[in-house]
Amino acid sequence: MQRILLAIGVVIGVVLAVLLALLWRGEHLQQPLLGGETLMVQQDGQVLQGAALVGLVEGSGDGGVLTIPLARPGEEEVVTGSLEVKFPEAAEGIVQVIPSSIEGSEVLTLTWVSDSLLRVTLLEALTEGYPAVTIGFPGGYVTPSFLVGTVYTLRTLPITHWLLGCVATLILVFTFAYLRTRQVSFTSKGEELPQPPGDLRPIELALLHHGVVRPTDLAALFYSLAERGYLEIIDHGDETEEVLFLRSKSDEGLATYERNFLLMLFTQGMKPIRLSEVLKSLNQELFSAVVGQLYVEVYDSFAARGFFRDTPRAIHLRYKTVGIVLQSVGLLLALMVLFGVIITFPALLILAGTFYVAGALTFRIGYRVVPLSRLGWQLAEKAVAFVRYLRSPEKFVWGIGPESDTFYRYIPYTLVAEEVSAWHARFANYKRWEIPSWYTDIDSIVVTPEKFVSQVGVVATVLAEAVSEVKDPNVD
Repeated sequence: MQRILLAIGVVIGVVLAVLLALLWRGEHLQQPLLGGETLMVQQDGQVLQGAALVGLVEGSGDGGVLTIPLARPGEEEVVTGSLEVKFPEAAEGIVQVIPSSIEGSEVLTLTWVSDSLLRVTLLEALTEGYPAVTIGFPGGYVTPSFLVGTVYTLRTLPITHWLLGCVATLILVFTFAYLRTRQVSFTSKGEELPQPPGDLRPIELALLHHGVVRPTDLAALFYSLAERGYLEIIDHGDETEEVLFLRSKSDEGLATYERNFLLMLFTQGMKPIRLSEVLKSLNQELFSAVVGQLYVEVYDSFAARGFFRDTPRAIHLRYKTVGIVLQSVGLLLALMVLFGVIITFPALLILAGTFYVAGALTFRIGYRVVPLSRLGWQLAEKAVAFVRYLRSPEKFVWGIGPESDTFYRYIPYTLVAEEVSAWHARFANYKRWEIPSWYTDIDSIVVTPEKFVSQVGVVATVLAEAVSEVKDPNVD
């Protein structure tokens, strides 16, 4: 599909380049030289004086019009001379020749030397009078080429048609962008799945769902590391709701981005850290590098497991390249219009703006495209079913439902799906709660789920504030 779109884009680009070249050539005709070589009217509507293009017949199959300027204001104030126009076949009595000048037509005389050769003579004509000859052709006398006729048709289109066409084009681009970047919806209804599909980790579920890493996803990473035994969370229980994090074992079994994430935070080895203080001192470049590594590893993991049909980085590069090309075309087209054809073809400004907006949108798509394969979409469907399990309104029955440690184990996933409260509500009927070994409340022997849920919100809020300060705009 991408190759087809690329081929179509190349063809459109070539056609547009040819049309623009013809338009530029038609708008920047050379001035005919009085007393010079005979002007030759070609069958395709071009008028040549030697090798120089000095005129173009404009019109359709019903007829055409050719305007030949004989003099323009310059160093000379008055011009005298003659010019001969050679037609491709008999023209006397067939074409209509009209001399014109601000002074009046008396300064020009027309003489048919033969039935296909016309001599135009100027007698002391003022250059500021813009003397010219307009020749009208009947239908079928000249046959402009397809491209020349296309340029004429485009130039004569009403401005409303250009507006409607460009709006329709942008709607198509926006629709394409939506279809290519739509997130996995967690709002569907259907059968519930009581466990994460495909051994998905919370951060992988995050990228599968919304395609970017949010502050709450980093909070989920904290709790995921704690649940797997790499961290201990110590709640002070005071009014400040301060939280300490403690490294609890080696890095064995960690992904590279998880290891780097811990090294970024625990700069003093196994010493407990205060989350709020550490995050205030985060280095932007280091933070962005760790988050960038996270994207790379998770996406490479998806590709290795067959969940992606292509390498995301390659796809992102293609979209960004196309976006830059479209924006460049828009800017070049705008410059061409402003310095060349703004008076005769102002509608091109609308087209230039359309190219630029379409390019900017295409560039942004590059950050959001998640190239899921057939297996990937199956995984996404199962992820939706798992989220439905987390948010289900049906409460568990104490003694029959899952153990309370399941509540803590799935908290990281509920953070990603923004379903912490719904997941907590499912355990409302439970009387006994096991305290996870990785969570400690200094002021209390018993940790209630309400207290834990409150602390989850605190950690997510602190992370959101810190990330908003150190976030690199080039890393999502």
